[in-house]
Amino acid sequence: MRVPQNALSSLNQSPLTSSNMKVATSLQVKLDLSKFKSSTRAQDLRRFFQTGPGQYGEGDLFLGITVPQVRGVAKKYKNLSLSEIEKLVNSKFHEERFCGLAILTSQFDASTNPDFRRKVYNFYVKKIKDGYVNNWDLIDVPGSHIAEHLLTVRNPLEVLIKYSKSS
Repeated sequence: MRVPQNALSSLNQSPLTSSNMKVATSLQVKLDLSKFKSSTRAQDLRRFFQTGPGQYGEGDLFLGITVPQVRGVAKKYKNLSLSEIEKLVNSKFHEERFCGLAILTSQFDASTNPDFRRKVYNFYVKKIKDGYVNNWDLIDVPGSHIAEHLLTVRNPLEVLIKYSKSS
């Protein structure tokens, strides 16, 4: 099968991006998210996600933004480049990381490009290892979608056993 030359353009770009669209940045996403900040809600989220000393989510920081609000912003920026998504996922704020992962999941689901899907899978696994995907919701939301890539690897059971033994 012959693949058109332009079909394998930069894997760093979302496969959904059109060349005539204004390029969005992670800063714009963060500014849109900041419109929803709530210190009261942030306090509730710190308690809900157990961020106190010795607790499950120790040290996680929250802006106090609801999941529907984060998803609304993520939908607006569904074409964000992987390099800009990485800036969100590397954020110290939980909701910014969640937004980046929601965008990543949307792009993964929309793409049929196996190279892009593999790149997203590897990116997600690296972010888990780097500690940015550090709470149950950051695993649950994208993980069930992106783990679909395991179905394309030669021996998925080996990969799952490897990850189950890692710390």
